[in-house]
Amino acid sequence: MIVSRVRRTLVERKLVERGMRILAACSGGPDSTAMLFALARLAPDLGFTLCSASVNHGLREAAAAEVEIARKQAAMAFVDFYPLVLNLKKGAGIQLNARNGRYVALKNLATEIGADRIAVGHTQDDQAESVLMRLLRGAGIGGLAGTHPMRIDGVIRPLIDCRRNLVHRYAFSKCSEIVFDPSNADTRYERVRVRQNVLPLLERENPAIVRQLADLADDARDQQKTLYNHAQRLIIEACCDVSAQGSNKSAADSPVTPNAPEGPARMVLDVPDEPDRGRRGDSNRIAPGSVPVLRDESATVATEQQSPTERLHYDSNTLSKSVFRAAERATRRSALRLWIRGRTGIEPGRSHIEQVDRALKKKGEVWLPKGWVILVSRETITCLRRTSRLKKNGK
Repeated sequence: MIVSRVRRTLVERKLVERGMRILAACSGGPDSTAMLFALARLAPDLGFTLCSASVNHGLREAAAAEVEIARKQAAMAFVDFYPLVLNLKKGAGIQLNARNGRYVALKNLATEIGADRIAVGHTQDDQAESVLMRLLRGAGIGGLAGTHPMRIDGVIRPLIDCRRNLVHRYAFSKCSEIVFDPSNADTRYERVRVRQNVLPLLERENPAIVRQLADLADDARDQQKTLYNHAQRLIIEACCDVSAQGSNKSAADSPVTPNAPEGPARMVLDVPDEPDRGRRGDSNRIAPGSVPVLRDESATVATEQQSPTERLHYDSNTLSKSVFRAAERATRRSALRLWIRGRTGIEPGRSHIEQVDRALKKKGEVWLPKGWVILVSRETITCLRRTSRLKKNGK
């Protein structure tokens, strides 16, 4: 059953193509073990080649032995194996650091060996947990999109349509030696608390809740994609309207001196694991060329996929206010978020978007982190950096 479901996921979600090389990230645990053997079974028929890698994070004494278990599993599946070692220090945020370090190591290996995809073992239950976690944090439609079956950096999740209990049953039928990660039972972590306490309670009320939450993520992702396309067109229309009117005078009349870098901060092309956008007031800085942990994969824009004309519109620091006011609320707010992110490299919080949206009704200014400000005049919306003179005067 697991093999047929994985096959359907790979084909219907278009996760792999013939001739590709897939790197399976394997910890030796039941999820990745099941994924490894299912992919090995499907590789000849679907026309891809498979290899495996396991990461020793250097955080537990048993880590080296667990990598050896993953090596044995790879040998049983008749695939090449690559051990990877990280030197991480224990401390606050260790799970996040370990996850980011693991993905960097896997991406580097994939580049070295010519792998087209990195497969990880997230199940339908993991998807349901992600949606619940983001809902509890106040996520919008982007957060409800959950964990993406295929990220823009080539990470795929072949088990995303498989229930965890069936995955584990298949894993133990293939291999008797399975790794147990003690952090999966540590209630200090939010995901574990949701898994052990929240989701079982919901399942008692609705036994189909896991599948329905996963379906909600699929629906939200489709709607987010449509909304993003509308938002892009709105930005282009608003920019063209300003260009036609020659309305960039508002920036010259402003007490704020333009000090933005040439061109926008480039959109993120590589997104690490488990983006969890949705918290109110979140405004993390995205440095150009960096690989931050984003909370909304579907809102991430790959600039190389945009036309030169579209990229020019993100360079514009001024847009037409009337065009934005005439747009639907959802499209307008999505476009504001997209434009601000493209102009500044900052991920605006929900409160920032709400303030700018309210300012569109009259006039006003919204102060953003890292020295940026949105000015709303009678005719235009302008995104500029604050000058050092204004900062010294406390304005």
